Amino acid sequence: MTPDPLLANHGIMHLHLGQPSTNHLLYLIQYADAVIFLELNDHKYVRMATLPSSQNLLAVHVAHLKRFEEQAARLPQSDPGIPATPADANDQTRQE
Repeated sequence: MTPDPLLANHGIMHLHLGQPSTNHLLYLIQYADAVIFLELNDHKYVRMATLPSSQNLLAVHVAHLKRFEEQAARLPQSDPGIPATPADANDQTRQE
């Protein structure tokens, strides 16, 4: 299986809507207690994931994600073993 650079580098998942081979994708970020839907689009971000232009997906949503993460940080976590943000999950993985 080929690693998904969007997931590995930015915590961004993509789900195929309908059939596995569809070109309709939902891009999202999964947190401990929430899922943020970023946008519906095609495979363009998956194809560009290793290029600097893949940052465009984050650039469009970064202000909203930052605001969400700041609000989430003020709330108590329901399970301390679950990372609050994708960045926390990446930090946790690097330490192991």
